[in-house]
Amino acid sequence: MLPDSLKYFFRLVGGGGVIEEEISGIISDDASEECHGGMLFDTLYCRKEFGLPDYLAVIYFKEDEVCWCVNLLPDGYGEIVSYNLFKEEVDKTLYDSFELFFEEYVELRTE
Repeated sequence: MLPDSLKYFFRLVGGGGVIEEEISGIISDDASEECHGGMLFDTLYCRKEFGLPDYLAVIYFKEDEVCWCVNLLPDGYGEIVSYNLFKEEVDKTLYDSFELFFEEYVELRTE
């Protein structure tokens, strides 16, 4: 189950970002849309191509180089982590929550 803040974001705007579909979400009100930018598609793609563990769901995916995910394990639930696509492992925790990630995302792009 996704954190409440992420579900609220999906209900409010669906996904997207300032540049293309940086924030993986729901495209055209269809969570199963099969294209990059969709959370389900990006997550399944990263699982198949880069060994993404099933306890992570992609929230930010950029050009097969940057992959940030929400942790769905009880320990660390809701944290945003960086998943190294080349090493196929979690590098580090970036934010304690989706809210903190999104606040900084908006701040950096509106200065």
